[in-house]
Amino acid sequence: MSVGYSEVSLHIHGVDSLKGKRRVLKSIVERLRGKFNISVAEVDQHDLWQASVIGLAVVSNDRTHIRQVLDAAVRQIEGSGEVDVVAVDTEVF
Repeated sequence: MSVGYSEVSLHIHGVDSLKGKRRVLKSIVERLRGKFNISVAEVDQHDLWQASVIGLAVVSNDRTHIRQVLDAAVRQIEGSGEVDVVAVDTEVF
């Protein structure tokens, strides 16, 4: 069994409150969970309006599959148009 995770640092466009930030993040998290069946949570920068770090986690017996799923999930985030991906840190164990 292998476990993979990615920490994705985001800059969120056009929000002026924590409520706006939560709306954008909730949309992204629900899409990722539904499409990729992965675990997703905001893991840092909770109090900043236009910044967030979300964590993605995948468990599988195939390390290549884990990388593919995490890469596809990051591409999905980039394609949302609501955020810019600032940095991605991925590990597979």
